[in-house]
Amino acid sequence: MKLTKPATLVESCFIRALLLFLPAAESYRMQGHGGHRGGDHHAHMVADFKKRFWISIAATIPILILSPMIQAFLGFKQAFGFPGDMYVLWALASFVFVYGGWPFLKGLFDELGEKHPGMMTLIAVAITTAYAYSSVVVFGLAGKVFFWELATLIDLMLLGRWFEMIVSVVMPGMPQTIGFGIDSMPATCSRKMQYSWIESLW
Repeated sequence: MKLTKPATLVESCFIRALLLFLPAAESYRMQGHGGHRGGDHHAHMVADFKKRFWISIAATIPILILSPMIQAFLGFKQAFGFPGDMYVLWALASFVFVYGGWPFLKGLFDELGEKHPGMMTLIAVAITTAYAYSSVVVFGLAGKVFFWELATLIDLMLLGRWFEMIVSVVMPGMPQTIGFGIDSMPATCSRKMQYSWIESLW
């Protein structure tokens, strides 16, 4: 297991968070650094995730407003409820599921085709289950819909992938360097006790 100093991990996490809001990072990415052809490919992927994220966010707002659980929690069912609102909610959620969730649905088939299921498979299964069950509820099954959970999950995953793509282009190899927290953890940890005794924590 790779040993990483705590300061290095903190600095890496700070840089990753900062890159999301740096206009210079996107400018650097658009210039195609790291190889013209590879830069163009990654630039297209970053732009795609960015577009999907913002469009999905825009569609999520009315989904939150029309969701029964949110309405009940905030107490504005009478203000925003109307006949057929569940069908409008379903249509909006369907758009977010198909448009925003497409990269993950595509990733599901890619990973299963390689017989190597991973994070894309996990996300795709989660959003498909939520969408399928909620859709059946809208059209007659007794139960609760999970459209707002579905939409916000897709938004967060798109944001994460957009974030990851920016980091991979601006600072190639950085995700592998920080190990996403796992490889960065020390193999052992000890602390000095009174009278110079050493206690092993793990």
